[in-house]
Amino acid sequence: MPKELEPKELPYAIEYLWEWFMELQRGRQYGMSGALPLSYSDIKAWAELTGKMPQCWEIDVIKQIDILYINESLKKT
Repeated sequence: MPKELEPKELPYAIEYLWEWFMELQRGRQYGMSGALPLSYSDIKAWAELTGKMPQCWEIDVIKQIDILYINESLKKT
């Protein structure tokens, strides 16, 4: 996990979004150049398997966190 993405302290109201991202992260696929972005299919499968029902705005936040993760990962290579 890139140091820049390690949360120092998140507001309680959105802490669950970080936890969701971390759950999705465990199932992430990797290619020749490193981590692949989480797809909507990945998120849908995770939601169905876990019984979680993210709203559109929550998916958008997770995708934004993922973009930051990918960008930071690419800086390390």
